[in-house]
Order: sequence, then C-alpha cells, then structure tokens
Amino acid sequence: SATATTGVAVGGARIGGHTLVVEWVGPMKGREGFKVFWDSEEILGSYPSKFESADGQLSAAFAATAPSAFHREAERLTGGVAGAKLPSYYFQFAADLNIYVLLGPDNINVVLESRKLPVKQDGYCGNFNCDILDDGVEQLLVRKVGGAISKNHSLFRFGQLVPDWALERIGPEDLLLPVGLASAEVL
Repeated sequence: SATATTGVAVGGARIGGHTLVVEWVGPMKGREGFKVFWDSEEILGSYPSKFESADGQLSAAFAATAPSAFHREAERLTGGVAGAKLPSYYFQFAADLNIYVLLGPDNINVVLESRKLPVKQDGYCGNFNCDILDDGVEQLLVRKVGGAISKNHSLFRFGQLVPDWALERIGPEDLLLPVGLASAEVL
C-alpha cells in the first residue's frame, strides 16, 4: 500500500542530536510551497541546491530525480512515465539512514532507507523482521509512545509554524491516523 503526507520530521541521537523537518507550508503548490529545516535553520531554499552539514552528519540535495532510482514501485508516483524526473529531496545521514522525498502539489511521498539495528527495534516503519503481521502500532501504544503527538513534543516545532487549516483531517475517519504521526525520533 502507499500513502502521502504533508511533512516528515526526524531527530535524535542516531543523527547526532540534530533535527530535520521537511514540510509543506503553502500556500503555493509544488516545490515553491515546501521548506526544509536543519536544526531550525532553513536549508535547500533554492532549486536545485545542495547542503552539507558542518559536522558531516547530513548531505542533502534538492533536484529533479527519477523516483524509480529510490524504490522499485516509485514509478507509479510519476503517473507511469518511465524515467520521469521530478522535484525531490534526498537526505543522506552519516548513520546509514537515507530519506528520499518526492514532492507533490501539497503532499509528499517518502522512502526511508535504513540498516537494521543490532538491537531489538520497532516503530511506525515496522521492526525489520520481514513479517508484516507484527508491524502494528499495538506495541507502541503499550509503551505509551504511540498515538497523537502534541505540538509541544512534535519535531515539527523545529520547522515553520504551519497554520491550523493545513493540519485539518480530510477523509474517512477510520482511515486517518492522529495528526503528528509523521514526526519520529531516531534512536
């Protein structure tokens, strides 16, 4: 299955205590409506552009790229146009973590690429044991790390304050996750 969101935020010890926020802030559609923040400072503000953090934790690019270069099924995101290059962000972290973000009009598709940790792990992206039947949020809820994230705890607070209307839930209630679930701390 596939989904889209309006932003993604990561932070934590695994990326050197930094935070990265990619979000649609609007009202413009497409690449002009998105902003990227590294430790609350805007980066990749022009197109195309590149960024290297001073400590070597992050190498980032904003350019036209082919989604199929990042995931075998990503070609669907281009409307089936083979090899189409679209405005995208690519983030490479020193900690074997890569994030590809394909921009839509006011939403994004995200491909996360990470090595399995040598310790037990789980989270919204699964537990990396290749068994999708045990990748639910139930264990997160038991540990009280699942569910809605308050604005005060969301990593999106390190980006631009997005108007409340941009966070309104649209769609069938049974298909919606609580606002803020795309913000995750990377251990």
